Amino acid sequence: MDLIDKINKLKKEKNAIILTHCYQNVEIDEVSDYVGDSLFLSEKAAMTDADIILFAGVYFMAQSAKLLSPNKKVLLPEINSGCMMADMINVDNLKSFKERYPNIPVVCYINSTAEVKALCDVCCTSSNAIEVVKNLNSDKVLFVPDNFLGKYVQQQLPEIEIITFNGFCPIHQRIRLEEVEAARKNYPNALILAHPECNQEVAKNSDFIGSTKEIMEYVISSDARQFVIATEKGVVDRLNRDSKKFNWGKEFILINENIICPDMKKNTLEGIYNTLLNESNEITIDDEVAKNAVKCIDKMFEITRAYDLKKVICPLCSHEMKKVFVDEINANIDVCEECGGVFFDYGEFEHIEFALENNTKCIDEIDSCEAKTPYKNVFVDNLTCPSCQSKMVKIEKRGTTILECEACLSKISVLPQIKEYRQKYIDDEVFINSVVNDSEIIDALDLLFG
Repeated sequence: MDLIDKINKLKKEKNAIILTHCYQNVEIDEVSDYVGDSLFLSEKAAMTDADIILFAGVYFMAQSAKLLSPNKKVLLPEINSGCMMADMINVDNLKSFKERYPNIPVVCYINSTAEVKALCDVCCTSSNAIEVVKNLNSDKVLFVPDNFLGKYVQQQLPEIEIITFNGFCPIHQRIRLEEVEAARKNYPNALILAHPECNQEVAKNSDFIGSTKEIMEYVISSDARQFVIATEKGVVDRLNRDSKKFNWGKEFILINENIICPDMKKNTLEGIYNTLLNESNEITIDDEVAKNAVKCIDKMFEITRAYDLKKVICPLCSHEMKKVFVDEINANIDVCEECGGVFFDYGEFEHIEFALENNTKCIDEIDSCEAKTPYKNVFVDNLTCPSCQSKMVKIEKRGTTILECEACLSKISVLPQIKEYRQKYIDDEVFINSVVNDSEIIDALDLLFG
């Protein structure tokens, strides 16, 4: 049995999940349950019913997972995998910063320790920093620890004075304007995409500035065929892998071969196996610190949930879709009142499945929706994903056909099928609960899932 099989076997035995940041070594994806940026992984940590969360990332990320799932055992394969930016601020210099600028709300980049978060008003990621700052409704904001992300937010929100702490990511600061200019010359047909942790000259001369998630979404929807990426190497590795896998016909070039975070690369498959086997390197946080730090993260989720009201046009009938808030998953689902189409952005359908597994009576909000001329199925060919404009394909979920985007994994169904899907969960649960011995359980599962 190879290492990947051993890890997957341990995950089942221990009811564990592995959350992996997209700066990690790409082979770790083979054992990961979820791969993404800090915001996405934070959401997954908050939702999971696993007993153990193994975080393939760095220390502050594992701390965030523990804050959001305090009753879970959170493990970090390399306990010394830190973050140079996060280490630039501590409790003492944060207190001094706040004393210098009293009575101003403090926004804390998620790249910080729990102890720092506990002294801040709200957390943010590079994906949502602009909306978080904007929705504080303050004309002045303190932003810690990343000076460059703070300056980028300031450019987008000139009406707000953002006072930044002087922290930075040393890896992104390796990217120089001269390299952007050289990329223009060497790859004249390429678009240059930069992370907002880069310095302002690099950002100003790039074609697109965005978080890890936003960069990956942008390249999927863009008509361009070549991209120079100004962020950590793990993003480029994954994009080139997926381009080949999904036949995008696109090329991704790392702007500088030295844009590698050494802490992110400390985790290995062997380390993951040994940590999970021994349940070692468990994350613990002081109770008082955790109490205040989780408020900082919860405030971020409160803001982003309220802000996520972008209009979605129904891909089935081209009418504007209605936002329906589903309490069980803390998310807005897009429902078309014309044809009954239901659009699940990346991860939302999986959240619905999780909610159904724990409460088959959930999603009443969707169930109560009606449509004027409802579709009876989604056997639609050549449909384009509303999120990233990639091709959608038919997949089976518990015998129900839905559409899934080949690239971003968003999904489309229709109201009658969502109701049918939930009923199948109820029927399956009743059926499995009626089984009385192991051999009958095996027969039942074979019958249900083939």
